[in-house]
Amino acid sequence: AGTFDDRWQKQRMPLWPEDYNPRQSQAAHPDLVSQEPLRGGERVVLTNLTPGSVLSFHLPRAYLIFTTFTLTGRLRQKVQLDRVIIEPDAKKLVTVWRSSLNCGARVRDIVSTVVELKPYLRRGTVSAEKRSDPD
Repeated sequence: AGTFDDRWQKQRMPLWPEDYNPRQSQAAHPDLVSQEPLRGGERVVLTNLTPGSVLSFHLPRAYLIFTTFTLTGRLRQKVQLDRVIIEPDAKKLVTVWRSSLNCGARVRDIVSTVVELKPYLRRGTVSAEKRSDPD
């Protein structure tokens, strides 16, 4: 999990230790953990988990933007698809996205965080606003 020693208690607590291993929080079997970060769009194949034997689909693609406003400005945060929960019997899919902001001693300067979902555009496509509609 990391080093929780006297130095950590004096200098970092309650933050995670600098050598914290995020795999400590994983509950999934290692065979169910992606070696590459998930981005959305990956193909998923479930075999023998549904009455039809095989269920195949692609993870939804999303482009999330987290913007945190502070007393002195704003910060954009990186967002990572962190967890995919599949309930085949309920035909339910949940995606969990993660972001973190290391604000250190300036935590009280945070005013708000806004989460935006932008349309995901494939290379070579045009957004609906930019299309010219003949009507």
